[in-house]
Amino acid sequence: MRAVIDTQLLLDWLVFDEPASAAWVQALSASRLRWLASPWMQQECERTLRRSMLQRWSPDPQRVAQAWSRWAEMLPEPSPQPRLRCRDPDDQAFIDLALACRADVLLTRDRDLLVLRKRAAALGLWIGRPDQHPTLQPGTPP
Repeated sequence: MRAVIDTQLLLDWLVFDEPASAAWVQALSASRLRWLASPWMQQECERTLRRSMLQRWSPDPQRVAQAWSRWAEMLPEPSPQPRLRCRDPDDQAFIDLALACRADVLLTRDRDLLVLRKRAAALGLWIGRPDQHPTLQPGTPP
C-alpha cells in the first residue's frame, strides 16, 4: 500500500513512541506499507523537531534521519493539485504528493486534512487515521 504520512504521525512514532503507531510502523517494517515523501516533507519534519515545545521530549535527530533514510521513498515535489485544496497551506504538500503519485492512503490526524476525506475518496485517495484503516489495525496479520 502506497502511503503519504503526515508529520504528526511521524512525531508520534519517532519522538513520542506512541503505542498507537505500532500497527502502521509494523506494516512499514514488513513492506506492506510504502512511505512516499518529498524533500519539503523531510524539511518540515526537521523544522518541527527544532521547535522549543518538543525539546522536553529530547527528540533524537539521528533516529529521525535514519528513519527517513531507511523507509522514505523520496519523490520529486509535485505540481499543485487544484482538484483538492487544504485550508492549511503547509498541509497542501501532503495532498499534492498523494494525488500526484496516486498514493492509496494519506495517513493523518490533522483535521485540515481529515475534512477532505470524502472528496479525496472520489479521487481514489483514502484519508484518515491509521487506526481507521482496515489493514492497519493492531494485530492485522502481514
